[in-house]
Amino acid sequence: MRKKINIIIGAIIAILSGCKPTQKTIMQQQVVTLYGVPYATYHIKGTVTDTDNYPLNNMQVVVKGKGQQVLGDTINTNKKGAFEATISNFPTDTLHVIIQDPKGHYTADSTTIVLPQVGSNARGFYRGEHHVETDMQLKK
Repeated sequence: MRKKINIIIGAIIAILSGCKPTQKTIMQQQVVTLYGVPYATYHIKGTVTDTDNYPLNNMQVVVKGKGQQVLGDTINTNKKGAFEATISNFPTDTLHVIIQDPKGHYTADSTTIVLPQVGSNARGFYRGEHHVETDMQLKK
């Protein structure tokens, strides 16, 4: 009885999720469903300098996706002006990298990076890895 209930529940989930069980599947008393949320991994790194190529420490780096949604946490540059982060989030084909000086000495700047829909190592709901490198200069 329990096996029949599991088959019925599996069939209902399959129908509601858009999967169409075949007659053969029902006859074998197996329902296969695929569910999940698509996601991708973004490896972002770069450096921030002033117009004299001097590295800027403690600049805030914010990464946004399409529609201006913030992806991940705010990143701070190190003493060499470098930043690096790995972010897993809903897939996007556009990244907006925004650099801000929390002290206000330098003018904020941003860049837009267009990505392919699918990155390396993609499979199923995983849309793959994207490696992005961007160097930026801020003006006083």
